[in-house]
Amino acid sequence: MYYFSLVFFISWMVFIDNIIYSLSNPKPEIDSLLDNYYFYKAPPIAAVLVLAFLIAVFNSIINKYEEENESTRMLLSIQNAKLGSLNDE
Repeated sequence: MYYFSLVFFISWMVFIDNIIYSLSNPKPEIDSLLDNYYFYKAPPIAAVLVLAFLIAVFNSIINKYEEENESTRMLLSIQNAKLGSLNDE
């Protein structure tokens, strides 16, 4: 779902100007923008891609720590069970 929304957002950023331009009547004078379209669009798209990469990296780091935390909890519960059985004897 995360990657689908990322692709949707990037495609929206790329094509929204073309959609607005095609639906507008009369057509606005944006020749300079059309000539330098990717010059204006590249920084926000690059920022979104960098942000998505950072979110993916932080998500993997958090998942790693959660797995380590769960394994430590399981180890502690086993040790607690052993201690409880030793105290009962």
